[in-house]
Amino acid sequence: MEQIENIVLSKCPWCDSPDIRQGSKIHDYFLTREEFSLFSCNSCGLVFTNPRPKLENLGLYYQSDKYYSHTSSQVGIIPFIYRKVKEINLKTKFKQVTTGSVINKVLDIGCGTGDFLNVCKKSGKEIHGIEPDSKARNLAKEILKVEILHPDQSEKIPDESFDLITMWHVLEHVPDLKKQISELSRIIKKGGKVVIALPVYESYDAEVYKEKWAAWDVPRHLYHFNKAVINKMMLANDFKPGNVYPMKWDSFYVSMLSEQYLKSAFGIVKAFFVGFLSNIKARNSGNYSSLVYTFIKM
Repeated sequence: MEQIENIVLSKCPWCDSPDIRQGSKIHDYFLTREEFSLFSCNSCGLVFTNPRPKLENLGLYYQSDKYYSHTSSQVGIIPFIYRKVKEINLKTKFKQVTTGSVINKVLDIGCGTGDFLNVCKKSGKEIHGIEPDSKARNLAKEILKVEILHPDQSEKIPDESFDLITMWHVLEHVPDLKKQISELSRIIKKGGKVVIALPVYESYDAEVYKEKWAAWDVPRHLYHFNKAVINKMMLANDFKPGNVYPMKWDSFYVSMLSEQYLKSAFGIVKAFFVGFLSNIKARNSGNYSSLVYTFIKM
């Protein structure tokens, strides 16, 4: 793969503070082997990838058959486990985010091939999706029989349109973080629920794998959050924090990918052990490998 031109940020992409500091250097072990750095903002606390791809180059970092979230035909133990866990998770996700709420209209941002929306449709919800990848978008449209929008079309959505908006491991990928969260605030109904699933860099598995923790996933993950930071961002956009749910399977999946990067012997066994320990330790700390945050529009 040819060298891709990136952009060096001199200020925080959230609060625009120039008071930023460089931290660990991380390689793109998934695809290009390029080196990136984790920068943190001393003002708001956000951790972000720097340098970052130019907007027109972002798609190049997703061009691989190994990118599991948009494909379903790969062979091998990791893709197999990914598919099986996804099947188990879908109904759990739906139950968690809909229980106790009156929900008719659902928008899934970064809907991929439409798996979560399909569960919603089968439960009688009116479904809508947004997806940047053209292949995934067309496949979702074919499966769901509804129009799936490109992110550039979101501005056409009327104010206060949805009861529920979900972003399953998507917010960390979006180029314009401020614009995206502002759009969430605009298009969700008052009293509506926004659900955001994110990796947790304060988890035990992140501590074990350090720079080779697969959920850094630079430069596809442009931002890296903890609970305090995401709550602060959402509060600034008229959301109040709701329930937080663990994604316990993620510790095993991320650990397996991390072991692949390490090329270690008995990687699956080690990954299972780390994933198990991560979930045990998270019972006290709350820092599971990934968390599902819910927010209610005030």
